[in-house]
Amino acid sequence: MKIKQLVQKALRRSGFELVPYPPTVWTRTHHVLLDVFQKLSINCVIDVGANHGQYGATLRALGYKGWIVSVEPVQSSFDQLVKLAVSDASWKTLRYALGAANGQSEINCDGRG
Repeated sequence: MKIKQLVQKALRRSGFELVPYPPTVWTRTHHVLLDVFQKLSINCVIDVGANHGQYGATLRALGYKGWIVSVEPVQSSFDQLVKLAVSDASWKTLRYALGAANGQSEINCDGRG
């Protein structure tokens, strides 16, 4: 773990956070997101089309400790997702596609999956 991450983790435990000054749009967005999660008592995030798990990883980096359920149908992306989530007991991965009807279909990834 990098020094910045260690310092950030220690500060968060004390109720503080190290942020760039002036705050960027991205930094403000993170604070708003965590504030919404706290005020609404959100304890489970379902990430549909999770790809390699970037959103789940961002939530964890922000300090979110609730459940994450990541759903990703593409095998190559799912394999990367599992590698990221495997050591986190509160992060579940499902290899499914979600839609309005039951069935099977081919997914066209155009080489980016």
